Amino acid sequence: MSNLASAAATRPRVAGLAQGQRSGTTVLQLGEPDMRIEHPYLSLACIALTGGLLAKGLWADTASAPAAGQVHYTKDSQQAFTGPEAYFTGDVQVQMVFPGNDTAHYSAAYVTFAPGARTAWHSHPAGQHMVVVSGTGLTGTRDGKIIEFQQGEAVWCPPGIDHWHGAAGDTPMTHLVVTGSKDGENVVWKEKVTDEQAHATGG
Repeated sequence: MSNLASAAATRPRVAGLAQGQRSGTTVLQLGEPDMRIEHPYLSLACIALTGGLLAKGLWADTASAPAAGQVHYTKDSQQAFTGPEAYFTGDVQVQMVFPGNDTAHYSAAYVTFAPGARTAWHSHPAGQHMVVVSGTGLTGTRDGKIIEFQQGEAVWCPPGIDHWHGAAGDTPMTHLVVTGSKDGENVVWKEKVTDEQAHATGG
């Protein structure tokens, strides 16, 4: 897919979902040309699945904060899944780390890209930090500028800027993404990144 029209024609459609309140329910606002999804990656799995999973509130970004005390999110308490083909090029594995809550409007996930794998174009209404924990990461913007960043390095993507991110072509890459949420939204997915865009050197 190289343009918005073709992306709109092929991406899954979900209808009839009411907007939930910020109390732990799923919030999906899906429409053309942009698709607004409450969770940065976890809600993608929900679109990829069929059946009744969409209605079960499994993909909530926000958890109610306890009145007092710390909360331990064990690894097996958080969802893990393969990034759907509609929003990723190549093999991508996602492991959620923690959800947002009523106080902290951000969530986090480890995302592992096979060599050369990448996201589609998307933006974040409240921005996103990306921290490489292994391998070499790439992230690009519409102006053709591509940033290469290594283990221990981070990139901040400000609100509303279209970007993509993924692994350099020779090794896998894992990064931790910490994604903010604004007015119940934290990602707007768009068309796929072309090979020409992914290999651009301008900017």
